[in-house]
Amino acid sequence: MQDPLFPRMKEYIRECQMIRPGDHVLVAVSGGADSVFLLRGLKELSGELSCTLCAVHVEHGIRGENSLRDAAFVKELCQKEEIPYRIWHVDAPLFAKESGTGLEEAARALRYQAFEKAAKEEQADRIAVAHHMEDNAETMLFHLARGTGLLGLSGIPPVRGRIIRPLLCVSREEIEAWLLENGQAWCVDETNTDVSLSRNLIRAEVLPKLKAINPSAVLHMKETAELLRRTGEYLDRESAAAFHDVKTGDALNAEKLTGLDPAVAEHLVYRMLQHVAGNTKDMTRTHVRSVCDLANKPVGKQVSLPYDMIAERTYDAIRIRKQPDAANEFGKDADRIVDHTGAQSVSLKIPGRTLAGTAYQFDAEILLYDGAEEKIPRNPYTKWFDYDKIKNGLQIRGRNHGDYLQIDKNGGHKSIQDYMVNEKIPAGERDRVLLLADGSHIVWVIGRRISEAYKVTKETKRVLVLSVICADAKGEAK
Repeated sequence: MQDPLFPRMKEYIRECQMIRPGDHVLVAVSGGADSVFLLRGLKELSGELSCTLCAVHVEHGIRGENSLRDAAFVKELCQKEEIPYRIWHVDAPLFAKESGTGLEEAARALRYQAFEKAAKEEQADRIAVAHHMEDNAETMLFHLARGTGLLGLSGIPPVRGRIIRPLLCVSREEIEAWLLENGQAWCVDETNTDVSLSRNLIRAEVLPKLKAINPSAVLHMKETAELLRRTGEYLDRESAAAFHDVKTGDALNAEKLTGLDPAVAEHLVYRMLQHVAGNTKDMTRTHVRSVCDLANKPVGKQVSLPYDMIAERTYDAIRIRKQPDAANEFGKDADRIVDHTGAQSVSLKIPGRTLAGTAYQFDAEILLYDGAEEKIPRNPYTKWFDYDKIKNGLQIRGRNHGDYLQIDKNGGHKSIQDYMVNEKIPAGERDRVLLLADGSHIVWVIGRRISEAYKVTKETKRVLVLSVICADAKGEAK
């Protein structure tokens, strides 16, 4: 007769669409009670779920012989259960020192890196980790104590990418009871008793007091987390249209933001911060509110945010970016020349690829033009130019004295300084705006408008197609 915990796990897996028939699942096994139960439970259910398993253990290099003992235990367990396994050894103390992070955070980062690498090598579709109901409750309390919003109170998501958590429907007490009843040993990590760590303190002292008030406290927190998560998903759906309306690049339109319901506005700002930072671990409601408040602040007002971000009130928007801005990296590590004004510039290779520092990649090609105007892209980072009108070759650079932009077909032009003022580009950002220049004539204010003089016309014979990829602080195209 199957243990009653397993049908509950199976139903939760199916409810959250964690595992599809035919999936290969990588199970993260530390050797602790939770992960041992996860491995045993998924093996028991693998036939009904029509999935296959492999396991990975990460040895962090922290606890000396005890850490190696845990690795040996996992190896023996997997061999006994006839489950393929991988053992990864990492140096968390060294990584913490080099990255300037805490040991716990460094170990977690290396652990998930190892999971992803192992999943790639094993061609796994999913990565199962062993967070359970108490872990979820601890996360909710931790976020609540530090200051959080709706999403922080939603606890640990059951699915994030290919990471799945099948045990969020099971309590620690149930897990350990099953292991004892079935004679299954597990490893004990002595660092879990260190109450100088916030989560351990919550686990050792706060949760027991809540359970003394109500033995079902953890279960009720799980149910509340699920309700809040559904509410957050609803807000995501409701704010999607507003997000696209309010967001322009790395900025939020201040007037439109203040016109939204405060709950939707805060949710939108939170998602924007998540988008820019790539993380929300240290993001609190105070940070979100400080960004919202900028809508009513004067131009130039700034607030500092986690992950080296800064939010700044501009003429009509709130701009959120990482510091140092990728544009500040323009010219680094690139072949560059310096003109008489001292401005750094890079010659554009036509055709070919040009790297402007670590922040920008330009791809240029030449095409014969057949007169089909509908083919001309309306993309701010891909432009077509009349190649035969280029006189001096093209440079990628910042602004110089004397730069100008032709603004109409009759030859009317304005200085690049006047253009930037009219476009309400903040004074502190104007030197960071990249330009494509033919001498002093600005061909393209990159990401904005191009000169009328270089636009494709019916008389155009050859087209220069130029695309730019801007990299963020992680080196990812955006």
